[in-house]
Amino acid sequence: MKFSEIKSKIVNNPGFKNLAEIRQAGYRIVKERDGERYFLVRQDELKPLLVRLGDIAEVRFGIKTGANEFFYLQPLEMSVAEVAKLSEENPSAPVLVKNGAGWEGKIEAEFLKPVVTSLREVKTIEVGSQHIAFLLFVCPSSKQALAQNGKNHALRYIEWGEKQGYNNRRTCASRPRWWDLGNHAIPSVIYSRRLGDRHLCPANKSALVSDTLYEVHTSEGEIVALLLSSTLYRLMLETEGRELTGSITVVELYIPDVPVSYTHLTLPTN
Repeated sequence: MKFSEIKSKIVNNPGFKNLAEIRQAGYRIVKERDGERYFLVRQDELKPLLVRLGDIAEVRFGIKTGANEFFYLQPLEMSVAEVAKLSEENPSAPVLVKNGAGWEGKIEAEFLKPVVTSLREVKTIEVGSQHIAFLLFVCPSSKQALAQNGKNHALRYIEWGEKQGYNNRRTCASRPRWWDLGNHAIPSVIYSRRLGDRHLCPANKSALVSDTLYEVHTSEGEIVALLLSSTLYRLMLETEGRELTGSITVVELYIPDVPVSYTHLTLPTN
């Protein structure tokens, strides 16, 4: 199409008379997607339609414990939501819990944090306390500090774990304190490492995340969660993963590299 035919349709033309002047000034002509208007844009104002998730958010693996049967606990006399509330109101209050190795006992509420281990637990676009079945034992204190501060339940639980040999496991033994999982912020979005017959990337303000999932940290958690959970995005993932063998079709995804976001084209205004 000739410049003379579209000149009158250029919305933001400051007075360029021909295509050579436009190019010399560093502009390009861009047609709007679903209309007949044209715009002048500089190269640095053109944004890609898709970007890598890792470019707009910090993506990390979830927490690797090295001994899930020790670190993952279920409350016996109250819900996970009640434990979370108790840890804020009365951190030293003992909570009766059990682990996957058959142990039952009490641990101070401050050392018990809600954790999502599977997105099968989550039924809506946002993680709620009603979706969480497990607590994570998170204790950054030394045994000496626990004894001095009267945190005897947590101390006895750590000593029980040492009698079972959890401290000798490779992942646990690599830590300065084998029971200390470190500092972990609650991710704003949770993403599955595998794509199966159900696709959901919920927003999250309630829980830590296990290493079967990805943590997505972004200031736009709700928007990113809606985008990642959309049907269109689910279809795009069909070309991005590696299909695993087995009776059920599952696709392994390297999340930081998957395309994620339609961006807005920034156009100069009059």
